[in-house]
Amino acid sequence: MASSVRLVLLASDAIPRQVLDTLTASGRAVLDVLRVTDQPLGTGQLAELAGISRMTATRALAQLRELGLVTWQGVSTKDPRATWRLN
Repeated sequence: MASSVRLVLLASDAIPRQVLDTLTASGRAVLDVLRVTDQPLGTGQLAELAGISRMTATRALAQLRELGLVTWQGVSTKDPRATWRLN
């Protein structure tokens, strides 16, 4: 029987230690989800995959955006198709 293994290495060293130290656990979880999935995701998707509430994900994403680590892509603030991606 054939089997396979998928190995995912997170490049956390690419972010300066001073920046990582300012992130909340939720912020790190969201960042890890974006790294592992390697695709733009909506706020609800990120919250679900990170195992946090949508409001917590929203706060984490605001912090990550402020630090220049993620970018929001959407038409308006209420765009249901808006996504977040790593910079």
